[in-house]
Amino acid sequence: MLKGKMYARKVLFFLLIVALLPLSVAAEEVNSISVTPKIFDPEMGESVSIMVNAQASMDLYVHVLTYPQRELVRIDLTLVDESLGTYSTNWDGKTDSGSMAQPGLYLLRVFDAVSSRYLSSETACVTIGEPVPM
Repeated sequence: MLKGKMYARKVLFFLLIVALLPLSVAAEEVNSISVTPKIFDPEMGESVSIMVNAQASMDLYVHVLTYPQRELVRIDLTLVDESLGTYSTNWDGKTDSGSMAQPGLYLLRVFDAVSSRYLSSETACVTIGEPVPM
């Protein structure tokens, strides 16, 4: 009976490790984030193109945060899988409420909807309006 309990514990431990494994390697799944152009003016009808290179097919979003406050202004930018591992979307400079984001510097981070976490420390910066000195 004791051997059966120990075996069951080992199996549960193994299943727990396997279940957590994708979360522990998620940070390495995003290779790069790029934006074009780095400076844009949404009031002139301009938008920014966001490209993400990732190692696996995932359900990804881009979150736009103010800098340096890191307040979320946009969370629903869905990345579309263009080809194996290459995702893209555009940001028109609008916030989640539909208003125009204030001039300034913004961070772009990749968010995985499945694991509900940011992937990698990889970020991109974009400026609305004039360049902001750092």
